[in-house]
Amino acid sequence: MSIDSTGPITTHIKYQDMDNEQLYHFAASNFKDGTPKLALLEIERRRRIEDKEHNKKMLKLTIIGTVFASLIGAAAGLSGNFFINQSELTKAKYELEQKNKMIKLLESKSSTL
Repeated sequence: MSIDSTGPITTHIKYQDMDNEQLYHFAASNFKDGTPKLALLEIERRRRIEDKEHNKKMLKLTIIGTVFASLIGAAAGLSGNFFINQSELTKAKYELEQKNKMIKLLESKSSTL
């Protein structure tokens, strides 16, 4: 295996400019100087770069999705506490009136004793 300007190391550097189809063709060829191994190394290098980029993208999407879901959950929880509908307000007012009547009744009974 030579490493001069005509050897596979120089050829390996040239592989970086090829598209995948050309690279697969060279990897499948049967060169005696080890060129197929270098082409396979280039294919593996490209696959790892693509995997790394894909993993970064998926991690970003996961983080953004988690933050977004947390914000939606927090907003839903807060909205349940801040918005009281009219029937709940009417019910609370009625209960307060009933308690006031009971207090007045108890006060009137205790004053007669």
